[in-house]
Amino acid sequence: MAAADRGYYYGWEVKALIAIETSYGTAETTGTDYVQPAYVRALSWEVNENVERIYGPGSSYRRGPGDEVKGANEVSAHIEFWMADDFATTGVEPFFIKLPLEKYNTAVATTTWVFPESAGNYPGDSAYGSYSLLPFTVEVGYNKNSTTDTRVDVIKGCYVNSSTIRCERGAKVLFTWDILAASVDSATAFVGTGSQASGPPLDWSHVSIKWKGENDSDTSHTGMVMVEATVNNNLERIEDLSLTTGLRESSDYIVGKREIMGTMQWYKKTTAGQKWREIVYSATTAQTTPDNTIQLGQLTIQINSRTTANKYLKYIFYDVAVGRIPHDIDFERVQMLTIPWTARYYQCTIDIQNTTGTAGWDNQASA
Repeated sequence: MAAADRGYYYGWEVKALIAIETSYGTAETTGTDYVQPAYVRALSWEVNENVERIYGPGSSYRRGPGDEVKGANEVSAHIEFWMADDFATTGVEPFFIKLPLEKYNTAVATTTWVFPESAGNYPGDSAYGSYSLLPFTVEVGYNKNSTTDTRVDVIKGCYVNSSTIRCERGAKVLFTWDILAASVDSATAFVGTGSQASGPPLDWSHVSIKWKGENDSDTSHTGMVMVEATVNNNLERIEDLSLTTGLRESSDYIVGKREIMGTMQWYKKTTAGQKWREIVYSATTAQTTPDNTIQLGQLTIQINSRTTANKYLKYIFYDVAVGRIPHDIDFERVQMLTIPWTARYYQCTIDIQNTTGTAGWDNQASA
């Protein structure tokens, strides 16, 4: 006799939808405001109630704790995704790159958006950016037909604490977000109805890299095989007295010091000589012994669309410093340098046919 049929939850049944919140910690209720990323590769979330065992007076458990209490409710999440080549008139995925970086933007032209907003309108009045990020909701659950089988977690009040973009030869461009959130609610149905992009994922063949030092030209290079850039917002949870309901949730966040760092890998070419060593040693051309000056560079990562001509994402990292170069010899291959770097600030550009983007995205300080 055959065993009874069993139903299970499978990874490929999972749906994840994202919507920018109008008010921090309040999930959007308009289904079409949600976007369903096409190529989520990893997703996890955690609720930590910070339960503490108490060794209190009068305990009758010999050496064991006599009670337990809950502390702050802390929600975190992690998402890794490839981005669809979605730069046409209905495209929305490229607008995701703003969430980890900045709240305010400038509309430079009818199809081009730049952030941070630096036109002199506080609080987005500087090339160094504002003190604010955009909060968003993540709906994640299993796409079952029956409401009794569907389980949806609604993660509200999300901010990206740390984000990484990784471009590597032969691989898809990978975006990684580490998220802090306010709360998680359970539901038996999705609010979001957003559709998925149909374009292929952006990959290494889309990428153009430029390096510009004090003595270098701003030109595309062919010797790089990997570049990775991380922006850490160092968010600090606020649990203040405005929370009168006793839910122990984070009421908001303080953005801490912004740290920009990364790694790049280059083939070591004989035509380039010891250029990278000179950059590490000094700000002076052809300096072969170290001194106290630093050559600051500029790193540009441009990810071009193949499906929509002349459209792209572009990250420019300014005041890039290279302080060390580990030299490792592999006797069976062309030699490669792995170069860690840090930067002071950035500028990002989205050039896309869509002039509105996803709901709630276009937050111009001058408006």
